[in-house]
Amino acid sequence: MLIGRERQVRQLRTYLEGAAAGRGELLLVVGEAGAGKTRLAEEAIALAADCGVDAHRVTCWAEAGAPPFWPWSQLLIELGADPLDVAPDGSSDDSDHELARFRRFSSVAESLRALAVSQPRLLVVDDLHWADPPSVRLLTFLAPLLRDIALIIVATYRDTEVTGPTDLASVLPELVRHGRQLTVPPLEPNQLGLFVADLVGSTVSDELVARLHVLTTGNPLFTREVVSLLDAQGALDADEVAELPLPESVRATLSRRLDTVSAPCRHALGVSSVVGVEFGVEVVGEITTLDDPGLLKVLDEAERARLVRDAGRGRFAFTHPLIRETAYRELGLARRVRLHEDVAAALERAGERGGHVDAAELAHHFRKASPGGNAGKAVAYAGEAGRHAMAMLAYEAAVAHFEHALETLTLCPPDAAQQTDLLLQLGDARLAAGNLPRARLAFDEAAHLAREHRWPDRLARAALGCGSGAGGFEVPPFDAAQIELLREALSALGDSEPTTRAWLLARLSVALSIEGSDEERLALSDEAVTLARRAVDDRALAYALAAHCDVIPGPEFCEARVAEASEIVALARRHGDARGELLGRRLRVLALAELGRFVEMDTEVDAYARVADAIRQPLYAWYVPLWRGMRALMDGRFDDAAESCTEAEAIGASAHSGNAEMLTYSLQLGWLMLAGLPDEACARAHNMAERWRDIAFMARPGTALAAARAGRLDEARALLDAVDLENRSAYGAEWLCAAALAAEAAALIGGHALAQPLYDDLLPYRHLYAIDGIAAANYGCVERPLGLLAATLGHRDVARAHVEAAITNHRAVNASVLVEIAQSDLEALFGASDPAPRARAGVLRREGEVWALSYDGRTVRLRHTKGIGDIARLLAQPGREIPVLDLASEGQAVPHGDTGPRLDATARKMYKRRLVELEDEIDDADAAADSGRSERLHAERDTLLSELSGAYGLGGRARRSGDPAERARSAVTQRIRDAMTRIEAEHPSLGGHLRRAVRTGLFCVYEPDGPVEWEIVSQP
Repeated sequence: MLIGRERQVRQLRTYLEGAAAGRGELLLVVGEAGAGKTRLAEEAIALAADCGVDAHRVTCWAEAGAPPFWPWSQLLIELGADPLDVAPDGSSDDSDHELARFRRFSSVAESLRALAVSQPRLLVVDDLHWADPPSVRLLTFLAPLLRDIALIIVATYRDTEVTGPTDLASVLPELVRHGRQLTVPPLEPNQLGLFVADLVGSTVSDELVARLHVLTTGNPLFTREVVSLLDAQGALDADEVAELPLPESVRATLSRRLDTVSAPCRHALGVSSVVGVEFGVEVVGEITTLDDPGLLKVLDEAERARLVRDAGRGRFAFTHPLIRETAYRELGLARRVRLHEDVAAALERAGERGGHVDAAELAHHFRKASPGGNAGKAVAYAGEAGRHAMAMLAYEAAVAHFEHALETLTLCPPDAAQQTDLLLQLGDARLAAGNLPRARLAFDEAAHLAREHRWPDRLARAALGCGSGAGGFEVPPFDAAQIELLREALSALGDSEPTTRAWLLARLSVALSIEGSDEERLALSDEAVTLARRAVDDRALAYALAAHCDVIPGPEFCEARVAEASEIVALARRHGDARGELLGRRLRVLALAELGRFVEMDTEVDAYARVADAIRQPLYAWYVPLWRGMRALMDGRFDDAAESCTEAEAIGASAHSGNAEMLTYSLQLGWLMLAGLPDEACARAHNMAERWRDIAFMARPGTALAAARAGRLDEARALLDAVDLENRSAYGAEWLCAAALAAEAAALIGGHALAQPLYDDLLPYRHLYAIDGIAAANYGCVERPLGLLAATLGHRDVARAHVEAAITNHRAVNASVLVEIAQSDLEALFGASDPAPRARAGVLRREGEVWALSYDGRTVRLRHTKGIGDIARLLAQPGREIPVLDLASEGQAVPHGDTGPRLDATARKMYKRRLVELEDEIDDADAAADSGRSERLHAERDTLLSELSGAYGLGGRARRSGDPAERARSAVTQRIRDAMTRIEAEHPSLGGHLRRAVRTGLFCVYEPDGPVEWEIVSQP
């Protein structure tokens, strides 16, 4: 039994029993070095045997040059699956780093799922803080998938070393969110006494235990080592403790352990520590010049001293990483350098004899030996290891290898070409890993060298890399350095390399979106499309078409952009280019929104989300909550919009996306405008203008409108005086929205010189929608600002027609907030709110066991369910609240049996008081980093919240146990929701209308946002 770890052992047993029943889990065993994490993992393996769970274990290496995914490859080999030590098929295509890695991670997940079908599995990954970053990313991918796999993963790590090269700290919150933490704290004094007694076979004095606890702070490993020394010296007698000089530090204790073995054994352990936590017998034997019997003899001596253990397959491992660290540190710098060189040479000879030697391991040892020479080999092997890691989709590992290669290159004779190529490869690796700012630094340095040595191909690669790589999903605006570099690269490249030239032309066209002229940008994108078509390069063509869409953002080209974006999606899907597909879908989302085709837009957003979810890169992911926030605003779901905006903001910040920051500002401004908060909107608009001064002119129309709505008419007029909408190219895709906002502002202040020109300019686009940014906010159909302008210009009949057309348009797309705003305009202008609204029509007709549902020009058929029958009854009586008991009974008597509230008043009061206490206790536990206590408190809070949520209904009313109305409410609500989900899947427009118009509860009601004439034929 593990002393002081009883709770953790019980938890392990519970989770292993769950695995036997088909439920998986990630368990994160955390504690300081020597706390007993590995011992607890070993206990998990022993428990697994009792539960019928197959167990396997691997230990991660520290600075030993392990290849990418090494721990996972070892586990997969043991399980009889394909390892991860070879590059996957198709990995050489660098256009889809993220999707390629997703597919590889998915294949690992499916392999583990298949293996767990035949037998539940336990995988132990020891010392996760030393794993290579790609291995940690794979664990992060697997964590949320484990709940439906009969697989337990136990990962141990030191909480003091999460910020090392593994970068465990960056993904730890995600791991904790999907897993369970088992903290292994130091032993308390009473536990330490039991632990020591167990070690020596008899009780020891309290004085000795107290001295040990002060020295080791309750660390089991350190205590074991100290007690081992005391026992060897016969100093465990209580009378001698006071005079015994205990070791000054634990490291000294470990060093004394090493002193207990013979000189040949100590030498072999020193050589082994250079190889790594695990080491092969052959390599150690070659360097120590011991023959096989001699080597086995000293290793047997080390094993008896509990310094190493047999790791199988001709390998040994140190029993604890701290022992390896102590042996390694005691070698001294000069000897370590020499031994690393010896190990590297031995590995090279093993490779020449046909053995498998990984470039990463050779790079590691040659780099450590580089102060003594052979720096050239260190650079060469590091470059090879980096390229292999890229092929393996281990991008973070590739970054480290290329950085090591460049660092070591400073010890070699100057080689500008090699340095430039390594910088370009480093930039590519950082891009693949999602670190755009650091990638830019590498590309900038490579560009400097390429310029200096007149290398046009390298200069072109650097120029494209500076704008987020060849795929260039998001090109930074206002980037004068990038624009200059692209022009320079085009000039240096000349007419050679047409495909590369097409990429450069398209990228320059996009980079000039704010500063360039329409004529130049159009010429650049046209030439890019021509060159890409001539070169028959689909990826280049897709990107050139995207650049062309960016050049024709005006309202007159909406349909053209939909067509070109559709071609981009088709080209990208043909080649499995997820990034290109996302780019095309992003363009389609915006164009469809401008056209008011919001049902199609929603479908496009869903398609975008599926691809973005697969890639799992924040650079692409933040658009989805942004768009869904915009749609929530149209529906008047302001809380949902705010939540989506916060999500988009957080994801965009993690992607270092300037577009995300700008567009979430736009969504927030839209929320304030549509929610009727003009003062806050005005402040937000001023903040935007201050934050992005280079395009402050683009914020003036919105700021003017916010000021006008806030009653600050002089300020609004002054802002409108500074607006110049004649220069459409300056506004680009923002022109239509800016003109619509300026038009409304001009009307609100009682007229302006811009009123007539704006009316004339907007009239051709009356049926389009004023969309801000990349579908960040929707200010409604252009008919509405045209109506306001017409009224200001004295054309009242024309104004009424425009505003009524806006109401019709807004109703057609179920934009309830925009309908309300336009109706308010109508009332303000003409004294009545939509006096004769045109009713929509729909039909629900039951044909036996099938319902025919017609709405918005479309008919679908669905099999009868009680939920559809409920909806039919509600639609037949709009505005009437129907008791849920009437819907549930369908003419039958409902049994009674109210047994009172599910929680009485006293119990509810006690629950609430305890919840308040728990919040304070949780804060205290989190502040003290007491994860075990925090976990228990969170579990208690979740239980109380669950009880309370079940005890209360709408409006805070206490639910009653056995109450027939409550049972009916639950049943009817669920079946109506299920029915609406089925309807929405087949008829999105009708499903969305019903979700907004139907309210459930103890009374159910259908309240549409405007008149709808329903024909209901419900006879079966």
